[in-house]
Amino acid sequence: MKKYIYELPDLLDTDYIFEKSMKVITTEWLGTPAPYALGKYTDNPDYFINVKNDKYLESIRLKYPKLKDYIKVLKSEKGTWPVHVDKWRKTAINIPLKNYDDCQTHFYKEYTELEKVDSTFGSANGTWTSNKYVSYVDAKDIIFSHKLVVPTLLNTAEPHSITNNSAQVRIIASWTYDDNYMTAIEELRNGH
Repeated sequence: MKKYIYELPDLLDTDYIFEKSMKVITTEWLGTPAPYALGKYTDNPDYFINVKNDKYLESIRLKYPKLKDYIKVLKSEKGTWPVHVDKWRKTAINIPLKNYDDCQTHFYKEYTELEKVDSTFGSANGTWTSNKYVSYVDAKDIIFSHKLVVPTLLNTAEPHSITNNSAQVRIIASWTYDDNYMTAIEELRNGH
């Protein structure tokens, strides 16, 4: 559905991104529950894929200069992430890397922002507080679900959650696009 996702199957070489991501992922990272792994690894520049120092990735960024000069790697173990809206970005290209067959991103209709939420977050239970990266929201009705199988632009300004129904850890890369979702689609479609 165009309002939430736009697939980009020919944008980049996912095998190449996979190889780059395997250089930053550690066994400890994979064993850390998702909400704690986000802070310790995903959002830590020491674990970013540096685009500026890579000829192939930098060539893509030069074609689409609103792409950030780094790519984050995320993992999600079995379970569901709370419904949230990204605060630090409006859209991103998510790239499936490993164990994504039994995972979906769900988008929701109406929502109310919350200061905190009591819920599961992957394999962890707890109270999660909205922060500089996300606002947790109360949303009831899933209106669209998407299985990430090719690089895909996601409208991260819309409420969404992630569900992994597999016992395997899902690994994706996420490359922020610094503009709103509809502008990003237009520019990615037109090659500039």
